[in-house]
Amino acid sequence: MSAVVAAAADVRPGAAVRRVPQTQLHSRPRARGGAKVGTAAFPLSHVGLSWTGGAAAVRLRTRDGWGDWQPARGCAPAGGGSALVNARDAIGYEVQADGGSVAAVELNTVDGPLRAVAAAPGVLPAAIVDDGPRYLSRAAWGAEESRRITTTPLSFFPVSVLTVHHEGGTYDPSREEAHVRALYAYQTTPAAQGGSGLDDLGYHLLIGAAGTVYEGRWSGTDLVPVFGPGAGPDGGPRMVNGGHLAGFNAGNVGVCLLGDYTTAAPAESVYRSLAAVLATLADACRLDPAATTRYVNPADVANPARTEPPRSATIRTVTSHRDWHAANPAAGSTDCPGAAFHPGMDRVRQDVAALITTI
Repeated sequence: MSAVVAAAADVRPGAAVRRVPQTQLHSRPRARGGAKVGTAAFPLSHVGLSWTGGAAAVRLRTRDGWGDWQPARGCAPAGGGSALVNARDAIGYEVQADGGSVAAVELNTVDGPLRAVAAAPGVLPAAIVDDGPRYLSRAAWGAEESRRITTTPLSFFPVSVLTVHHEGGTYDPSREEAHVRALYAYQTTPAAQGGSGLDDLGYHLLIGAAGTVYEGRWSGTDLVPVFGPGAGPDGGPRMVNGGHLAGFNAGNVGVCLLGDYTTAAPAESVYRSLAAVLATLADACRLDPAATTRYVNPADVANPARTEPPRSATIRTVTSHRDWHAANPAAGSTDCPGAAFHPGMDRVRQDVAALITTI
């Protein structure tokens, strides 16, 4: 039995109680070309944007007036996109899309009524390093589980690939938990209401600017993230199917670095936590971080109604979002996880391999 599977049976909820603000959310209908909202439904912490066409730009209005225009960027293939914009102290906003339409979701995850959550920050469960990264479960960062769509049963698959993303949007590390709550609310808002239309967070794990690890997609009632209860046929854990790379989610764990690493590389604390997370996952799933994998989508294989060959790719076992396009163009072209970070993927693989060899 793997360390992750064994840990799932041993972890028990803590008695600590914290209070976090309830999320406030208001959707704006899609508008051609852009939208100008002088006064939002409430003071904002974030604005979630989705657009069609080319590039998009946004500016914010505070009580001191309108700010400068800034590009809207996110973790998405080219040709439209979505982004979560940090809107601290904003009371309004304007967004423009080049030749397309825009929808917006107004969010406040810092000023709502307080609610109790029965969890506290801890250490990443089953981490293979002696001093594991600081870790917040969904309960600890304040996930409102009523936002998660539960009408579709969870599906679980053996893991063959680990994929690194960056969020790509603007980000305030001083309010990191609030940012994770905003990302969760935006991604679970229906597409018809301007959100991503996912049933839960698309990523399995997220890593903040100081290296804190956040549980992403819900995987079951035990407190170990990513994996479902019990072991698969081979004795190893099975991951819950995610929503971070359309067409290539099954068997593919998604780890997202919060923030935008287009022009600046992450801090060393992010590299350390990322290596610890990926090493823990690779060790549990018996993956060689230096290897190349022939990925075949296991959900396609298991679907008796599918008439086309299963989607596939030959790709590094520890890889990044942008590398999927070269392996299979159907994955879509993207700069994620950022031009400043992507060259560091070789270092990440080496760090992961080094951690695994020391256990």
